Formats: sequence, C-alpha cells, structure tokens
Amino acid sequence: MSFNTADTPIDALSDWLMEQALSEPALEELVEGCNRRLHAAGIPVSRTIITSPILHPLYRSFTVVWTLEEGIETTYHVHDSVNRDAWKASPLRYILKHRLPAFRRQLVGDNAVLDFPILEELAEEGMTDYLCYLVAFGDDQEVDFEQDEFGSGIIGSWSTDRPAGFSDSDLRALNRVQQRLAVAVKMRVKDKIASSILEAYLGRGAGRKVLNGQIKRGDGERIYSVIWYSDLRGSTTLADSMSGDKYIELLNRYFECTANAVLEFQGEVLRFPGDAVLGIFPINEQMDSSAACMNALKAATSAFERLKSLNHERAAAKEAPLDFGIGLHVGEVLFGNIGVPQRLEFSVIGPAMNETARLEALTKDLNSNILTSENFVTQLKERHCKTIGHCKLIGEQALQGIDKPMKVYEFLSGTDNL
Repeated sequence: MSFNTADTPIDALSDWLMEQALSEPALEELVEGCNRRLHAAGIPVSRTIITSPILHPLYRSFTVVWTLEEGIETTYHVHDSVNRDAWKASPLRYILKHRLPAFRRQLVGDNAVLDFPILEELAEEGMTDYLCYLVAFGDDQEVDFEQDEFGSGIIGSWSTDRPAGFSDSDLRALNRVQQRLAVAVKMRVKDKIASSILEAYLGRGAGRKVLNGQIKRGDGERIYSVIWYSDLRGSTTLADSMSGDKYIELLNRYFECTANAVLEFQGEVLRFPGDAVLGIFPINEQMDSSAACMNALKAATSAFERLKSLNHERAAAKEAPLDFGIGLHVGEVLFGNIGVPQRLEFSVIGPAMNETARLEALTKDLNSNILTSENFVTQLKERHCKTIGHCKLIGEQALQGIDKPMKVYEFLSGTDNL
C-alpha cells in the first residue's frame, strides 16, 4: 500500500528531501538528487551553491557547487585559508551580515543589479537570475565578522540561465525546497561532525566502533596487530627550557613526524600519552601480518626522514635537534573501552602493549632509533626476506617490568628501498 500523497512534483521533492533527512545519503548525492528533481519539475536551476561551517580539526567549512553541465564538486576549506577579500565582497557574506532570509538579483535586462563581483561573473557565464538564501540552525546565532565565521547553518544560492529568469512560481517553489534541503543538509553535517570529531580524538577505527554502538565500559575485542610506540627524548629538559605555548608547538611538530607517518602507512594513532605516540597496524583480512609489519617499518623510516627535515629547520634557527625512539612489536591486544562509566577511553591494553613501550625505552640505553621484537622480524620474513638484511640482532635484553628477557633486533632509521 502506498501512502504517497504528493500532488505536484514539488510536493514529491519535498517528501523526498524529508526521506533523505531520515536516511544517510552522501551530501553530494543529496544535492545532486535535489537539483535533478527540480529540473524535472520544470524549475530551471542551472547552478547551485551550498556552504556551511563544520566542526573539524582541519577544516572550517565546506562548499558544494552543482552545475547542470558539470555535475557536483565539494571543497573543504582549511582553517585560516579563507580569501577574506573575496568573502567580504560576496553576496553570501552580505546576506549573513544583514541576517536576510533571502535576496534576489536579476543579472540581465533593465532591472539587472550586478553589485557583487560573482554576479558579474555569472552574467558573463550566461546566467540571468540569482537567488541567495540563509537558513540558520537555532534561534541565537552569533556571527564573528572579525573572523568571518558564523555558528551553524547553511548559506546557498540558485542561478538560472533561462532568458526570462525565475518566475514567481519558481521562487515560491525554491523557497519551499530550500528549507527542506537545509534540514537534510543539517542531518548530514551533524553526522559528518560526529564522525570527524570521533576520528580526530579516538582514531579512525575506534571512532567507527563508537558510532556503531560500542560505547559501554568493557566493550571491546581482542585483535592481533603491529604495535607502535614512540617517545620524545629529553622532553623534561625541553619543557623546562621554554614557555608552555612554545613547548606545545614543539610537541605538535614532533607528532607531525611520528603520528603522520603512522597514518600515511595505513596505521591508526590511538593515543598521545604525554609526549609519546601509541599506534597500531591491525592485522586482518585486508592486511596480513607481513604487510602490516612492512607498513610499520616504512612508517618508522619515514618518521626519521621527517625528523631530519625538522632538525634542519631547527639548526637554521639555532635550536637544538630533536630525537626520539620507536619500538615495534606484534601481539594480541584488547582494543576497547576502559575507565569509569562517566569517563571512558578507547585504547589498547595488554602485555604486548607494555612490551612495546619497554622496547622503545630500551632505545635510549642502546642508542638506537628503531628496536623490534623477534616476533616482528619473524612476521616480516614471510614476504619481505630482503628487508631482514637491514636489521641486526642485538640479543636478549631484559625489559623493565617484563619477567622474561626478549630477543631484540635493531633496524637502521636510514634504511632505503624497504
């Protein structure tokens, strides 16, 4: 039995947008689908823009542009990257500043008003009419015009190249559609914010698990993985010799060397314990143990290449070089929620994790950069025998807090052609 009571194509589009708000389409699919249905309904939209702020550690906002000829393109804008002159001269900022729900500009004929540079560009491209709108999410929306930011909502525009422009009925239909489109976009933005924040603070895999409902204390699973632990050397002396802001800046540069290398080679960064990095390279159907070990070793080598560039900059600034050690191990860990019900942390625990941290601590005593366990070397040999030639056996070493000595291998940080 069908309960579809839509009388017109715009009714059907409005219903469709509400359905999309309750489902999980990609943002691009949502905007593309809306515009195609507008065209099918006889609304001559040739170009659509939607922009919205987003809470993300890398990006301040995104913009979706759709054209009838070229389809859809999404751009994410990093923090502090906005072209302030272009933004200040845009109708989008104008409508935001004056809190207008909408305004229209005809682009051709006696009534043409081309009072913004983008309108002149659109007219040159053959557009004849332009409608801009603002939909704020919530009643109390603060706007910071010094930073050109607003709290939550979307700003959008419709353009047409039909010679007569938009008719009154077109404008009524667009006004109805844009409110419902805003609701659907809001749901997608909220989902994107949730996933990006969880990924940024928990890591990609842990973030997905939390979103999928793994949120209670004790929720977790045992996984077999390569474990990475790296630690900055001389951190206490460094912290005592500079201001807090400077030390945080230094730590972030160090993390760019280590954590970025883990991420580059398909690893996950789980925690930053002080000035250390805890990461894993999960072993699963997509990544066997030998490949995971190889990725971890490539990441370790990359980290020291990054360190070399960083220390070159520090030398030019007459600053002392940085150094760190990396421990690599393979073993089973418990990957899940620990803590108290009111405050949980998604992390890895278990003997293998402790052994990896102790391996890294041994790099200071042995004046080494990369130390691995015998288990790591054994797994690596499965498919990468040549790489083993770049390591040497140090011998059995006692690890602090570990009952049995561990056979330890050293890899040279400058290893090429891994």
